Amino acid sequence: MHFILRLMVLFTILITISVIFYFVFDALGLLSQEGLAEFIESGNIYVLYLVIFVVQACCLCFIPGSTALFCAVGVLIFGYDAFWTVVLLNVIGAFIVSQILFFFGRYGGRGLIGLLFGDGSLDKTLDTLDKKGAKILPLWYLLLIAPDDLMAVACGSSNMSWKKFTVLTVIFRSIGISILTAVYFYILPWAMPIIESYL
Repeated sequence: MHFILRLMVLFTILITISVIFYFVFDALGLLSQEGLAEFIESGNIYVLYLVIFVVQACCLCFIPGSTALFCAVGVLIFGYDAFWTVVLLNVIGAFIVSQILFFFGRYGGRGLIGLLFGDGSLDKTLDTLDKKGAKILPLWYLLLIAPDDLMAVACGSSNMSWKKFTVLTVIFRSIGISILTAVYFYILPWAMPIIESYL
């Protein structure tokens, strides 16, 4: 019964986020092919990338690696000669997502968060964050395969202050995302031809 209830709550959250972003896309004129093409041609490709980055990360925050995989998309979209552009966009996108999810954890209600993750596992996580959050969060951000977005929700549910969370995120998530993007710049040029040969 708890599993079904968790799925229903998660589904409701995803639908709500999707509806909000539908109206954002509609306001930007991105729901038609012509509007999208015009938006891109007017030099707003960076804004579009950030919006999509934030949407997918917020919707898929419960899936480890979703943000990490999207960082590779930036490399493929902007090319192998746009390293600093992609790093900057990925860092900005990850920061925005972290802030949104922190406040979701902070104001989403302890009951809602517990329902999603399970009270036992949430209690252990929050207890650990309350005692050692300033040490754990930087390591978490530097472990490039860890579910960073989910940690932002947990930090928001803990006693960690927004200021401390923001400082740690700006420093350590920026480093982690930059390293991850650099890895993609190194791997993708030789990996993509191999992948394409199998398609």
